[in-house]
Amino acid sequence: MRKLLKFLVVLSVLFPVLIIGGCLLQMSLRFSQFDNLEIRAKRVITAAELQSWATNLIVESQSYNADQWHWLRTNYPAQLRSVSRWIGGPHVSMMPATEPVAEEQKDGRPAYMLLGWSIKPTGDARFEIGPTNFVSIHSEAHAWAPGVYFIP
Repeated sequence: MRKLLKFLVVLSVLFPVLIIGGCLLQMSLRFSQFDNLEIRAKRVITAAELQSWATNLIVESQSYNADQWHWLRTNYPAQLRSVSRWIGGPHVSMMPATEPVAEEQKDGRPAYMLLGWSIKPTGDARFEIGPTNFVSIHSEAHAWAPGVYFIP
């Protein structure tokens, strides 16, 4: 009886410690993976591969009907699955081309793809990928190649 009581006491202390420790470990892994997203992405995919995926999808999506737009949200390069195992896959959006806004602006922005991850409250991280003449308007954007940017 005494051994059973000792076992239950140890278990009642150890169980919450293991549960809380597991939660903290998972949260730490998520934040670490999120903070190193760009480094991890560079190991598995090139700017040329991202640009090829994005420009092909921009052309292909112009003929989509309403039902096919839902598919677009989960269509991202398979190489990025290992990059975001703990934080989930990115949200995929297509940003349409825009016309010039001001007279001094000669060209509008071409259509581009946005791959975004978010684990609030730490913020967002995303790729903006378009043709080689696409330029991100974000000052904090890291250029991988012309038309391919990572925004931490």
